[in-house]
Amino acid sequence: MKKFLSAALACLMLVSMVLVLASCGGGLSGTYVYEEDDMKATLAFKGDKVTATTEYDGEVMMEMEYTYELNDDKTEMTLTASEDAIKDTIKEMIGEEAYEALDAEALDAMIEEYAEEMNETVEIEIGDDYIEIEDMKYEKQ
Repeated sequence: MKKFLSAALACLMLVSMVLVLASCGGGLSGTYVYEEDDMKATLAFKGDKVTATTEYDGEVMMEMEYTYELNDDKTEMTLTASEDAIKDTIKEMIGEEAYEALDAEALDAMIEEYAEEMNETVEIEIGDDYIEIEDMKYEKQ
């Protein structure tokens, strides 16, 4: 009986520690929207991924999935696009036919160029019902 109580207490302490760590170290979740005139930007967070969507006049102009990471004090967010996502963006920008005509060296150069533009670290302010990135305030939906 004594061993059972000790094991139960140890288990309870472990569960409590995990819950505390999860509440302190969690990332962002849910959907945040920024709107201005005819433009709407949406950030949908799930796990360590964020899908960024930009719409003009109700038409989706860009959609990109990133892996994101917050720094320790949650004032900066690093966004990293996968190589496949970058290739898809290049294909959308130059067209399927032009994309297929690229040789490996030209494609690699474009991937490197787009990665420099798309992968970035931004300042972020996290509120209870909003996040603000580069002077754009996204409201939680």
